[in-house]
Amino acid sequence: MLTVQKLDGLSPLKSISRGFAAVVKEEKLIKSIEQVKKDDIIEVYLEDGKLDCIIKEKSEVRLWQE
Repeated sequence: MLTVQKLDGLSPLKSISRGFAAVVKEEKLIKSIEQVKKDDIIEVYLEDGKLDCIIKEKSEVRLWQE
């Protein structure tokens, strides 16, 4: 059974408070560079506000090795 503490740790807001961001395009969460193209407008949600951004270019980068 999940406890309230475990559920709280899974909260997207907790992830944002740890320095992560939520990236959205047309009210859909962006998980891949394949979901955007040059000149698309995206929103980046941070702990203290939102950034409205325009994609200038994209490139594949692996930050974490599997």
